[in-house]
Amino acid sequence: MTFWAIGGNSSGINVINLKDYGKRLITGIGGFLGRSLAARLIQEKYKVYGIGRHSANLRNVTLYKADILDEQEMIKLSKDKDHVVHLAAVTEYKNLRDFPMESLKINIMGTFNMLNAFLKSKAKSFIYPSSGKIYGEPEYLPYDESHPVNPKTNLGKTKKICEDLISYFSTSLNKYFLVLRIFNVYGNGQKEDFLIPTILTQVKNKKREITLGDIESRRDYIYVEDVMDCFSKMMKKNKNGLQIYNLGSGVSYSARDIVN
Repeated sequence: MTFWAIGGNSSGINVINLKDYGKRLITGIGGFLGRSLAARLIQEKYKVYGIGRHSANLRNVTLYKADILDEQEMIKLSKDKDHVVHLAAVTEYKNLRDFPMESLKINIMGTFNMLNAFLKSKAKSFIYPSSGKIYGEPEYLPYDESHPVNPKTNLGKTKKICEDLISYFSTSLNKYFLVLRIFNVYGNGQKEDFLIPTILTQVKNKKREITLGDIESRRDYIYVEDVMDCFSKMMKKNKNGLQIYNLGSGVSYSARDIVN
């Protein structure tokens, strides 16, 4: 199993005299991973461009308010970029459950549009965050990248379709495609309804008891800055074709373990 767990702490966005060491385009830049990646790339002196439907308070970022379902706009915004990181997607369980068709359209057609824009651009690499949920029920543990893919959740199913799209495009383009099957990310800036922020909020509020749902199921958690280390390192690779990596810590924890 391939894991990346490199360590590191974010020092925020605070860059003077930004130089052009390459143009990075990030869709979904206002989200948890998007904001973290923008901060990392700016620290490394790249020019960062972001696509989002809403304004995001990000310094030293050129922000395009656009919809990934707008095919022609995505082609225009991507054409002069060096790398494309496609993070924009519906990933929250509630939205995937309550609005399955709308979520499917955004996730699948949005990914197709970005791949098509990448095809027509000068960009060298396309990076896509998939999910560990693509595997479904384990036939063995730990998962490796050769484990059969049989997703059970709406998120896993849409990620599989998107991976198939990327695989299709990769056979006809002399470019680099990277799929990262990310397990459970945590870190500063994550929404409070995720497990670790939920625990920390209850501790911060000095509650005598911590109330959670399932406390025995075990999951692999990875710190957001370790994920950013991987994104940063993989962007520096100079190769063609498709690569797929699991991205996690390699160790599983229950909610009970985390609380303790």
